[in-house]
Amino acid sequence: MAGDLNLNLNLADLGLSGDFALTPSGFDYANRLIGTDTSRIFNQIGGTLLAPTTWLDLDEIEAAIQVRANELEVDSLEALRAADAERQRATDEAHNKLIAEQRQWAAKNAARVAAEAAAKQAEKEAAHRA
Repeated sequence: MAGDLNLNLNLADLGLSGDFALTPSGFDYANRLIGTDTSRIFNQIGGTLLAPTTWLDLDEIEAAIQVRANELEVDSLEALRAADAERQRATDEAHNKLIAEQRQWAAKNAARVAAEAAAKQAEKEAAHRA
């Protein structure tokens, strides 16, 4: 961890104001909620020299975590949407193939029925001539 101290002392009333920022060094976690540039923790300093106060300011890291969590959620939703689109494409392809097979069967069946009807008609005509 590395730190930067910014501290002001008002000599008139011994008032303190400032902050101390902690930043990790050697921090390399790709695809995590926080990164090197968003993992700073601030410690705010106030009060007086005789009665100093300090509090952690986690607003920046909280905001960075929320933004990164939202980015990860968007990535996840986009992957789900792409998978759903692929499933829909495959379903449409199977449906179109089934329709084509049904049309082919219907055409063959219609040709068979027409051939049978023509054969019956030819038999009737041959029987009528005899």
